[in-house]
Amino acid sequence: MEEVNEIKQKKVSTISEAGSNHSVVTGLAQKLAPEEEYNAQRSRAKANIARAQELKKEAAELEAIRQHTEESLRQAKALESEWMSVESEMYRAIQPFSMPALQSRLESATKESESVGETMAASFLDGNSEDLTQFIRQYRAERAQFHRRREWLERWKEERVSMA
Repeated sequence: MEEVNEIKQKKVSTISEAGSNHSVVTGLAQKLAPEEEYNAQRSRAKANIARAQELKKEAAELEAIRQHTEESLRQAKALESEWMSVESEMYRAIQPFSMPALQSRLESATKESESVGETMAASFLDGNSEDLTQFIRQYRAERAQFHRRREWLERWKEERVSMA
């Protein structure tokens, strides 16, 4: 900028002489080039400052998003932990109804029916029962129950019972 003012203060004849001299014109052009380069650097610096301000604003937004994401992650982990507890409770609650547990209960009930039938027969033979008709009804009912349970258990062991 100073060079331009300096040129304006010169006489026209001096400028005319300088314009006809090739080396002076070349030197002046080279002297003015750094000013153009300075202006280009200045505009790039302004663009960089503007971009830095944008990035700073975006960084603040990203920080808010990061905090929200961390909170969501904490909530998700808490829910996962709660689900693990509920799932564990659920499996404990349905365990008595699992196939092995049901089969075990059927085996126990079958043994119990057999034992009750044998006890009834032994009691009758010892003469503890006075009513023969009543004994026969009860004994037949108990033995029928025993045979049904034994048949169900055999089918179960043969996997002829739905395991679904």
